[in-house]
Amino acid sequence: MSISFRRKLFIFFVFVFLAVGTGVVYYSQGFRIDLSSFKIQKTGAIYVETSPRDVQIFLNQKEYRNNSGVLQRGTLLSDVLPKKYRLILKKDGFYDYEKNVEVFPSQVIRILNALLVPQKIEKENALEEIKGDLLVDRLPTRETITQDTTKNIFYLYPANTVASNLTSKIASFLKLKITRINFFPGETDKFIVQTSKGIYGVDLKQQKASPLIEGEIENFTFTDKNLYAVKIQKGKTTVTAREIVIYDLVLNKSITQEKLAAENKVADLKTSSDLLALLFENGALWLYKFSDRTFLQIAHSAKQASFSPDNAKIVFQDKDGKVFVYLLSDDIISLETFKNNSLRVKITDALKIEKIFFSDDSSHFIVVYPKQIYLAELTRHEPNNQFFIGDKKGSVLYSPKENKIYFIENSSLEAIGLNFSE
Repeated sequence: MSISFRRKLFIFFVFVFLAVGTGVVYYSQGFRIDLSSFKIQKTGAIYVETSPRDVQIFLNQKEYRNNSGVLQRGTLLSDVLPKKYRLILKKDGFYDYEKNVEVFPSQVIRILNALLVPQKIEKENALEEIKGDLLVDRLPTRETITQDTTKNIFYLYPANTVASNLTSKIASFLKLKITRINFFPGETDKFIVQTSKGIYGVDLKQQKASPLIEGEIENFTFTDKNLYAVKIQKGKTTVTAREIVIYDLVLNKSITQEKLAAENKVADLKTSSDLLALLFENGALWLYKFSDRTFLQIAHSAKQASFSPDNAKIVFQDKDGKVFVYLLSDDIISLETFKNNSLRVKITDALKIEKIFFSDDSSHFIVVYPKQIYLAELTRHEPNNQFFIGDKKGSVLYSPKENKIYFIENSSLEAIGLNFSE
């Protein structure tokens, strides 16, 4: 072997070494050849978390291994070329979950809270021979309050016993017109009762009524600890004053009073850990912050609103049907949005929505139409998956503690559980 040949062979191997070494370095840094364009591009990744976890994962019809399990919540699809994809999650007996995703170099696209819904959801009978047309309140221990809105009669259904006329029982010792009854927090025989003269705490066993907030009440809501009410004063023909009254149900005393504009009626109240949402009849939606007693308007033509269970968001629907979510804290991971910003959520047949509120995971909505119930997701990635849950005829009540939807159907109380991962 001549010196010239050996020199050429050496140069060849050096070239091969440099080429292979460079390729290995580029490969280790995430560069791949896109065979559709024959370009070298840096890859990205997609991280997927699903419920249930044992699903099949497809990206543009190519199946990827699902690595989620007991010790790992999700699956990372790595070395994905930067372009648009169709992500599909499948599980036997469940609706397919589909999502359009666009991958960018050196970035991880997160698909979190991907919920697969069973194609067949069984109803369960909760109560037979229900009186009334409106579901008012229900406890996890099965006690239920309904109302006949035509006759303004409230009925109590204790667990495993027959119904009773709750209005008559309370009226036997509280001689006032009753307009609303709810269970007192944590109690089965005590109630919060709105009357023509104020809000009372009622003990049915002791047949005792104690005033909580006296005066004419326009609207109220409550938590386990506090009662929040809008109290009004009237002149001869109009309301002359409105104020927020907060009553401590543990200490049994009024703790805060805040003046409101007298001219606008409060149509609904909702509360979270540090906020009170006031929905006025004219569509204005204001947030009152308890800690610093400040007001912030977040909508001008809303017709309904509801806080998320994690107290990080509030969903509201405008009178034109559009649905928005206002962020009360930063959500960079799943929604890529900062606090005090609103996201538009596209919901099918939005103008027909009767009610919309968050489910217990704060990432999905229960959407109630005149005859059907759907579950929709909160996401920035299209499409917004919306799954059929069941048909309904009467009023709907959601129990976050049970994660169940209750509704009256053919004089029976039916329930649909939403724990699909169990």
